[in-house]
Amino acid sequence: MLWFLFVLVLVAVATPLVIERQRRPISRAMQADAPGRFAKLTRGVTHYQWAGPENGRQIVCIHGLTTPSYVWTALVKGFVRMGFRVLTYDLYGRGLSARPEGLQDPEFFRQQLAELLEDQEVDEGGILVGYSMGGAIAVDYTQTHPQMVERLILLATAGLGATVSPFVKFMINVPVIGDGLMYTFGGNLFGKSSRAMNAALAAAPNMHPWPMEERQSQGFLPAVLSSYRHTLSVDQLGAHRAITKNGTPVLAIWGDEDSAIPLSAMGRLAEVNRAAYQDVLKGADHGLLLTHSDEIIPIVQEFLREAV
Repeated sequence: MLWFLFVLVLVAVATPLVIERQRRPISRAMQADAPGRFAKLTRGVTHYQWAGPENGRQIVCIHGLTTPSYVWTALVKGFVRMGFRVLTYDLYGRGLSARPEGLQDPEFFRQQLAELLEDQEVDEGGILVGYSMGGAIAVDYTQTHPQMVERLILLATAGLGATVSPFVKFMINVPVIGDGLMYTFGGNLFGKSSRAMNAALAAAPNMHPWPMEERQSQGFLPAVLSSYRHTLSVDQLGAHRAITKNGTPVLAIWGDEDSAIPLSAMGRLAEVNRAAYQDVLKGADHGLLLTHSDEIIPIVQEFLREAV
């Protein structure tokens, strides 16, 4: 009986790992066909793109937990029309960037951003824009590298509260079994969000649906789970307090129908940074940078004019 239970547990643990190994890795052919370029960093290659005039003021955009850098397409067009030089890139484990092993904690993402900026010879303060988990990464970087961030813009940012389903919460909190559930069911779970994102992409101004195959690629689900456990689990109230002390101007934009980031996060930010500019988009959910890009651009313009 004990042997039977041992074998059963072994199969339960091994099967999800086999499923993950059978997923298609990001190939050189996929990378070769992609727009943009690749920087060779310590943990692997990072896919990035520049847009806008070479002499323009620089903006760096950091995407969220699951959707790679193409999520910025609509806003990049708006930033370029404003005369900015815009850098977007894929976080490790997403898009066409490498899938390195290791804990995806704040230091992990901070190192990737710092190395990419060094590789691109960005050595002066610019505007940092973060969406969802990318907002948490931007906050962490601004806290640790205040001299490199002239202005901080946060869109539906993580780090001040989030709404997570009981199933996802179980996967986050329970080692081994949670991993197995993520590798087995995560594809379907995030496949639903892929379809929702495709719909948002199609509805966004001047946008078209993008292929989402990289979400089913090898290394994506482990990256998402690790980020949940080691980055999204970090409360950033203290980091925001440090940014306030440093005097970095902050703009935060929220959606009043966001099911992932509650509006209570807006209040928490106000508690420690009364100088922060904050705005709420009516009818906007967590995909606000796609569906409400035409509203975000003028808010950003006003912030950049008024922030001192």
